[in-house]
Amino acid sequence: MALSGGQVRSSAQVIVRGIYPPQGVVTADPIKSIRTQQEVSIQPSTLEFGTGDETFDRVTVSDRAVPAGSSVTWDLYTGTDLLGPAGEVCAFRTIREVVISIVSGGASGIRIGGASSNEWPGWFAAAGDKRDIYAGGPPFWDGDPQGGKVVTSAAKNLKVENLSSSVECVVRVAIVGSAFNSGMPLGGLLLALTYP
Repeated sequence: MALSGGQVRSSAQVIVRGIYPPQGVVTADPIKSIRTQQEVSIQPSTLEFGTGDETFDRVTVSDRAVPAGSSVTWDLYTGTDLLGPAGEVCAFRTIREVVISIVSGGASGIRIGGASSNEWPGWFAAAGDKRDIYAGGPPFWDGDPQGGKVVTSAAKNLKVENLSSSVECVVRVAIVGSAFNSGMPLGGLLLALTYP
């Protein structure tokens, strides 16, 4: 079974609230204090089901355990490590969004990136680059709804390492993309169409 439709919507918001006592007042008297609130909303992105820019036809979302003092590596090309919503193989050729967050554990953090072989560098500046995230902090979140990042048989492995030597960490992994790359043939020998 494969996806036949759907939508992926991503958004983020930061709200900052502060209370400032007036100048010359040592204590925070609520009657005299100045209250302020700032909100910043990141423009939400929406991907529709399909096979072009700003579309997807593959999605995987799951909670995964990463043993204490260990790491896991997922093969994004074969699609058998992170399955789709109905348990289907989720083989990517283009990835448009990746979100990895900590569900439990992770006080020492988790490290994303740096697979020892066939590393998928995604949006990192170079192969071997890594990023740490922590429990209670923002997730690892990268994406490009237009072109995305290509997955190949030589650039396919996504590594997540638990930096705690004593506590298992559970991470939530969401990856959205397509089974197609730009320029891939869409038809048989008689049909000379390519994926845009």
